[in-house]
Amino acid sequence: MHFTLLLLKKKHLEFLRKARNSPQINRYLFTDVHISKRDQEKWYQKYLKNKKYLIFVVQADCLIGYTQITHIDNANRSCEVGFCIAPGYQGEGYGKELVRKIVDYAFKKLNMHRVYLELFADNERAINLYKKCGFKKEGLLRDKILKRGKFRDVVIMSIIKVNA
Repeated sequence: MHFTLLLLKKKHLEFLRKARNSPQINRYLFTDVHISKRDQEKWYQKYLKNKKYLIFVVQADCLIGYTQITHIDNANRSCEVGFCIAPGYQGEGYGKELVRKIVDYAFKKLNMHRVYLELFADNERAINLYKKCGFKKEGLLRDKILKRGKFRDVVIMSIIKVNA
């Protein structure tokens, strides 16, 4: 399986919007807002000015997902990552390779020491994937997110760069 990470461009906005609005993907996101084209365009203008936020789309034969690096903290050499593979491409190994690529990018290109992520505590499939990629569970943030009228626990995981 081969894919390329492309920095988010305006031409990718509709793919990103549809992905985030998809019920299969949105259930794993912390926000519960339906994103309009207008809202997406406003968000994109802010994104272009934000130097602590990078988004890549995942290009295989077609666009199959996206990944993001947020909360880039150069002083402490730390950042947060997030991933999304379209439902039709899940279970094919793209997720594991995507996690490895974006962590490698954070360590080598951004010179990060620590890469972390947060996800719902009941997302066992993703937790197991991140463990296979070297992430360690740091803790549980109880009732952190209110989604669809219900408080949800969040797990925080991280991976630390090992100096070779």
